[in-house]
Amino acid sequence: MLWEVESLILSLKNNVTQVASALQGLKAEYRLILTGTPLQNNLYEMWALLHWLYPDVFSNNTSDLFKDSFDLSHGKVTTSVLDHSRRLLELIMLRRMKDSPGVDLGLPPKTEVLLYVPLTPMQRFWYTRLLTKAGDGLLDDLFKGLRTKEKDALAQEANSDDTMLQKLETLDRELNEVCCLFLSYT
Repeated sequence: MLWEVESLILSLKNNVTQVASALQGLKAEYRLILTGTPLQNNLYEMWALLHWLYPDVFSNNTSDLFKDSFDLSHGKVTTSVLDHSRRLLELIMLRRMKDSPGVDLGLPPKTEVLLYVPLTPMQRFWYTRLLTKAGDGLLDDLFKGLRTKEKDALAQEANSDDTMLQKLETLDRELNEVCCLFLSYT
């Protein structure tokens, strides 16, 4: 076989699967991978693709370097390995972007719409709580008596609305009395 073009890229990202092993065993003079998203959260996926493309260069004993150098799901970043990997990809990868010449997706221009939505009473309670209180026991404190806190927050908001309404009604009565007194003197 002269060329092997691989469209089962998801199968290659995990080199210990049966599909990846079977694909690795295919003999071809040239190999090519076509993909839209080659990497997601770690360099091990890149190693698996490079291992399939260049099995003599990226042998099994090189996988740990990639695995241990960059893994967002575990918060690992080794910038030197990341920079070397980026340079390697620039050498072997052809990349077309949406705005590259000759790429016409026929898509309309991107439109962004900002929609502001008020917080619910419960969301407001937790948002305020998180902003105003920080400490070692924050998470423990947040999740202790969760239902009680939610009910209290809702009750407090209902009470504050009732209190505000009562204050407005009292103010309205007082203003009426003042107006009546003023009119009686004129």
